[in-house]
Amino acid sequence: MKITALATALFGALLISSAAPAAAAVITFDNLPGDDSTIANGYSGLSWWDFSSVSNAYLPVAQEISTSGFDYSAVSGTNFATNDFGNPAEFWADKGTFNFKSAYFTSAYDANQAITVTGMLNGNALYSQTFSVTNTGPTLVTFDWAGINEVVVSPIDNGNGTVFGMDNLNISAVPLPSGLPLFGSAILGLLLVSRNRAREA
Repeated sequence: MKITALATALFGALLISSAAPAAAAVITFDNLPGDDSTIANGYSGLSWWDFSSVSNAYLPVAQEISTSGFDYSAVSGTNFATNDFGNPAEFWADKGTFNFKSAYFTSAYDANQAITVTGMLNGNALYSQTFSVTNTGPTLVTFDWAGINEVVVSPIDNGNGTVFGMDNLNISAVPLPSGLPLFGSAILGLLLVSRNRAREA
């Protein structure tokens, strides 16, 4: 029974790990349509709220943003993420935790746009950082936050709009201890041997 319980717990840990974001990833949004459509849950192993993807090719069609800071929001490739209607936006991992290293931000309209980013774990704020960005080029913001499962990006209204662009989101999943997969294989092997002996008895 003890082996069975331990194997079950281990399997759960491995399952959580498999559902977490990629081990190390820079999310560029370049493999999305870029047509101002909502970023679907599951993209890059995360869930998304009030984020859409936009491409430089789409900008001339969207006249309301064709001459904004969005012209400079794509850091690599042509796509970037933007917060819908200037709302606070967020992304999170449904299982497991991740580290949030950095991202690029650009204001759509405001020459001095303030943004607060909060890193959370199970609904509790662990980190918070407020910074300013411009509409004339992307700003690299470094966080180096560890062991979180949710990030909330909240623009502060300065009277010139609260829409921003975000690109090259640098995150990594928190890895399992190095010996856990091997230990798991051993426990599962013992479980199979135990079951076979029980059937033979």
